[in-house]
Amino acid sequence: MVTLGARGGSRGQQPAAWRATLAIATVACMASWAAPAPATQVAQESNDRDPGSIPAWRAAQRVVVISVHGEIDEVTRASVLRRLESAAASGADMAVLELDTPGGDLKSTLDICAAIRASSIRTIAWVHPQAFSAGAIIALATDAIVVSPAGVFGDAAPIAALPGVGLQPLPETERAKIEAPVVSEVVESARRVGRDERLVERFVRLGDPFWLVERPSDGMRMIVDRQELGALRLAEDNAGTGRLEGDAPQPWFQPFGRKSLRASPRERVVAGTGELGWVVVARVAEEGTLLTVREREAVALGLAEGSVANDVELSRWTGGATISRLDERWSESLVRWLTGWPVRLVLVAALLICFIGELLTPGVGAFGAAATCCLVILVGSPALIGMSEWWATTLVLVGLGLVAMELLLVPGSTWVGLAGALCFCLGMVGVFTGGDLGTPEGRAQLPGAAAVVLGGIALAAVGIWGLRRAVWSSSFMMAGVLTAMADEQVDAGIAHTVHSRPLTVGESGVAETALRPSGQARFGQRLADVVALGAMVDAGTPVKIIRIDGITTEVEPIHA
Repeated sequence: MVTLGARGGSRGQQPAAWRATLAIATVACMASWAAPAPATQVAQESNDRDPGSIPAWRAAQRVVVISVHGEIDEVTRASVLRRLESAAASGADMAVLELDTPGGDLKSTLDICAAIRASSIRTIAWVHPQAFSAGAIIALATDAIVVSPAGVFGDAAPIAALPGVGLQPLPETERAKIEAPVVSEVVESARRVGRDERLVERFVRLGDPFWLVERPSDGMRMIVDRQELGALRLAEDNAGTGRLEGDAPQPWFQPFGRKSLRASPRERVVAGTGELGWVVVARVAEEGTLLTVREREAVALGLAEGSVANDVELSRWTGGATISRLDERWSESLVRWLTGWPVRLVLVAALLICFIGELLTPGVGAFGAAATCCLVILVGSPALIGMSEWWATTLVLVGLGLVAMELLLVPGSTWVGLAGALCFCLGMVGVFTGGDLGTPEGRAQLPGAAAVVLGGIALAAVGIWGLRRAVWSSSFMMAGVLTAMADEQVDAGIAHTVHSRPLTVGESGVAETALRPSGQARFGQRLADVVALGAMVDAGTPVKIIRIDGITTEVEPIHA
């Protein structure tokens, strides 16, 4: 149960003229004693209303605003951690996380929350204008929350989504496993600053409704569930369903762990059971729904400390602090783009296409260079933000090596190629999940990573089929292959004569060089460039022409 601070009491009254006259006529010193009390109270209230009178817990000299915009991901985690450390090192005494996010990755969110709690400076969340899901969890982890006039935050239930497919239903057991660390996080954050645990839990889990009730006699407000509502004696049966309206009362708790000056919520319910006069102000959370609050509601429920519209108001809210900003670097934005699933899908396909293309066109080198670039981007981008494990990179390299061995050294063995393909897939999944598959968060990322890898392989298969047809009809590529083959033959001291006699389908010959799958074969006195179908063909193996397509001659080995 959350209780909110009582509204301000009535002000003292200035002495009337007749009282002053009576005081002068009777005891002159009584008038001089009575007058200062109202004056002191008014002066104190004036200070409370003065923007220059700022509570110590939010007063700051130098404030650094750390913008957190867009989806929360691994890049956001690395960037926020870097900027928190930079803000502390620069001598700032407060870091304000400006949140405008629809949510994002759970593991990255929990890492950011841990960094916020470990920070050596005060942290404030500024919901400007929205912080859903992961954004709400991050906001609750800070020392205090302020909201822009149109701000809204909440709805932090974990979900599962596959790239290109969308939201996926979670089995009950799996949902419970994923919810557990999230609930633990928001409850711990609530305990640290005095928010109601059950209220913040409604950001994450569905549950029973809550009501905001008020005792008009002293303005005390608190949040109760159905059972506690039944324990109160209401002045009228007005269990309203409207949202909070009117001036937002001050929260009952004091930020940063300072104790409330009033009784605990449970003690207040017990004390209220024998009293008349409690009034239901509003239904805070509907049954079976997740909690989402706007600026006025957040302040009224004690989830936020005030409203801040811009940097000027933020400076005023902190007592005139100097405001500076730390935004993401351009390199971090580039890494985010490179680690997005659409780019990764294309890069996986391009890596495989170029890798096979290099094997199809030995000596050209262009495909090999492109494959190397794709591999560096896929593996290097996560490494730049600390989300890559050595074993994942090693598996990728071993997988590619085994596939190359299958194609070039031991053609037809099959198991070598399958082992290589398996290593490549597992390595890529490890790269895309950060290699942390032993945690519920890492396992939750597994379907998405696997979908990207399998999608890239499927796209590569289509590309390789098209490449195989295009390469051998390209004079540029064939020129590179022929040059490489000619150099190889000269080095071996072999002299050949190429005749212009046309070849025919069904004609037999002998492989002059190893066909991997391209090479040269001799048909009588004619030396021709050919492409072997199926397994690689060793030099000296009898072959037969099975198809002629333009300048591409396809052959297969003749088995005895």
